[in-house]
Amino acid sequence: MQDRDVKLKSRSVAMLFAIMPGFQIYQNDPRLPNHGGSYCWPSALAHRVLTLKKYGPNAFAQLKVPTKDGLEDPIEAVKLMAELCHTSSTGGTSQNQKLPCIVRFFEKNGLHPAVFSKDHFTLSEIEKLLRENNSLILHVAWLKFDASRNEYREDGSHSVNAYGFEKTEKTRDDSLVLQINNPNRNYENGPHPRYFDEVSLRKIVRKTGTRYPEFTEFELDGPGFRVKDGIAVLKTVYGFRFPSL
Repeated sequence: MQDRDVKLKSRSVAMLFAIMPGFQIYQNDPRLPNHGGSYCWPSALAHRVLTLKKYGPNAFAQLKVPTKDGLEDPIEAVKLMAELCHTSSTGGTSQNQKLPCIVRFFEKNGLHPAVFSKDHFTLSEIEKLLRENNSLILHVAWLKFDASRNEYREDGSHSVNAYGFEKTEKTRDDSLVLQINNPNRNYENGPHPRYFDEVSLRKIVRKTGTRYPEFTEFELDGPGFRVKDGIAVLKTVYGFRFPSL
């Protein structure tokens, strides 16, 4: 697992990272079934677990993850999470398995997380969750526009880690800039030494007369979220924390 120290220049911002992501897990790895096409959730969860183990409090150093030649193997960690989460190589991870598999992994390692999910939230609530060092994995819905019906329809989904947020004097009250580690992005090909993208989460402005799924409230815009003939919408916030740590 590659690692780099990350140094960011001051830009007159208020920035919070619960833990800075210093490596990547790329879900489209050929060692994963179906080249990892449906492995976004176990990839995101494996990234979070390894980040906690490497950079978190001492209690996380005991986390047992697969190794190869004496080193932690991120792809084998993804496979482990996929097994615990009952992930299908073609259908992905069921929503009702996501919180239970978080509990399964950590309880196997002697830790007891408090887990939660939110389908209704505000920007200030997400900011508060990050400030309080909750580990957040976002469930994003891809919406495709059907011109013949003048409506947006859900057309797939994705899971990403939110590691922090940023605010500047230019940040609008109806938006938040998140530091997102996206398992579908190959950060080795991007600007080093960053292993995250700055993604805007903002209140969506609905077009008059156009129909949207009920959950359409916040749009994500930035690298990895710009969809042709569609939009990326935050559908569910999954999270966990350790009250005793």
